[in-house]
Amino acid sequence: MVLTGPLRRDVDRRSPHGNHFLSALSHQPSASFSELAHAVGHTRVRVSEVVDWIARAESSGLIEADPPAADSAPGPRRVRLTDRGRAILEVPRRAGERRSG
Repeated sequence: MVLTGPLRRDVDRRSPHGNHFLSALSHQPSASFSELAHAVGHTRVRVSEVVDWIARAESSGLIEADPPAADSAPGPRRVRLTDRGRAILEVPRRAGERRSG
């Protein structure tokens, strides 16, 4: 998964881990903060980088809060990909670009 165009400048360029976060969300219905941090744990990511990415991705319309079901126990806040986020993941990669995650 590689972001392109203005979205890449807005989200991915600011976070060297953006592709990893999006990839983690593409493999499950939603993710908590700790699950996203775990997706890039091998990179020594700072907590502030995860928080910043979530805030930017949410304000850019890539992700949204995933409200808990009415009958579920309280738990950590979760986020999920929006239609826009899923559409970006489906953009064909250019030749020579590697998929991360």
